[in-house]
Amino acid sequence: MLYWFRPFDSVEVLPEIHAALNEIEPWGIGGRKQQTETDVILKGGRTLLMVECKLGKPGERVKAWSKGKGRIPYSYEPYCLPLLKDSLSMETSMRRFYQLYRHLMLGIKLGEKWGLEAGLLAITNCVNINANGLTHLEELKVFKSTLTTPKRIHLTTWQQIAKADVMKDPKVTKPNSYLKGHGCLKLDKASTT
Repeated sequence: MLYWFRPFDSVEVLPEIHAALNEIEPWGIGGRKQQTETDVILKGGRTLLMVECKLGKPGERVKAWSKGKGRIPYSYEPYCLPLLKDSLSMETSMRRFYQLYRHLMLGIKLGEKWGLEAGLLAITNCVNINANGLTHLEELKVFKSTLTTPKRIHLTTWQQIAKADVMKDPKVTKPNSYLKGHGCLKLDKASTT
């Protein structure tokens, strides 16, 4: 398990991740500009899961995964175009799902290096909706519809995690308490969908 590209016991980003980022996002070499930063990476025996976490604010419309101003970098083309059903939609699709594409492109590149199949998990807050009025699940379905191979793309909510059976285990009392007490999640009022 890596947190922001680092093992839990280290402050150093893994060198393979630096190399992949520098290839996909060359503008950030040497820390010149911010490169993609995946919240959590789960590295298993066969699968590499990139995890993007969104907390949001209670009851607000939030920009889930979109890009604000500025153009989509040209360096993404060789990594993004193979993912797209419609290569002419790269600018539009990447603008709407900017963070998800970046994590997926990086996951695929790392998966190639490590011999693993890449996947993507988005964790969202069910008390929010996307700025365009869609739920995060509806927005993820649209994202999946842009992909040539939409498998291993999933969404769950913090509320579903908090209510999962594993959270009843005494070994996870600290994360369980944290989720239950977090003001943004409104666990007492939120549904689990």
